[in-house]
Amino acid sequence: MVFYESNIINGTWGRKTMAERNKRIELKVEDVERTDLAKGIARIDQAAMQILQISERDIIEIIGNKKTVARVHLANPEDAGKNIVRIDAYTRRNAGTTVGGYVKICKADVVEAKKIFVAPSGIPLTVDDLLVKFLKSELSGRPLMKMNIIVVVMLAHPVLFVVVDTEPDGPVVFTENTELHVLSKQN
Repeated sequence: MVFYESNIINGTWGRKTMAERNKRIELKVEDVERTDLAKGIARIDQAAMQILQISERDIIEIIGNKKTVARVHLANPEDAGKNIVRIDAYTRRNAGTTVGGYVKICKADVVEAKKIFVAPSGIPLTVDDLLVKFLKSELSGRPLMKMNIIVVVMLAHPVLFVVVDTEPDGPVVFTENTELHVLSKQN
């Protein structure tokens, strides 16, 4: 594992500085098992968690050519010591990386989202109260960032949504207090 100490003084989005977060590791990207698809999770081993000073279900930033967030889960025992992170295709797309590529990972500094604006990607949808209620349930507890793709399974089919905007900016987590705005199509 490669370790990075941040020397950035000013934090992003008015939160903790990078120096306060300071621990970063670089891991090789591998694909997830089918059971982890479209869940917004990243699997890393216990050693990586200890270095980052995080626990299972904490939120991490994944930095490739772009930046995204995911909820961390413990890797399967056969992955211990391999210096890998397992993320799905959507998370890889959000991070701007591919299987076999390398990403930097650090503990995310997230805040509760006040408002989230999402739009379906590629297909127009009729927005009604039932859809909004369903999406709120699916997004509950999920870490999100502006311009990230999220996947929701509807009637046994994956439907892609784009996070058009977040309030506040930066990594946020969707809670029961978050106001959800669903646009019928992406502009």
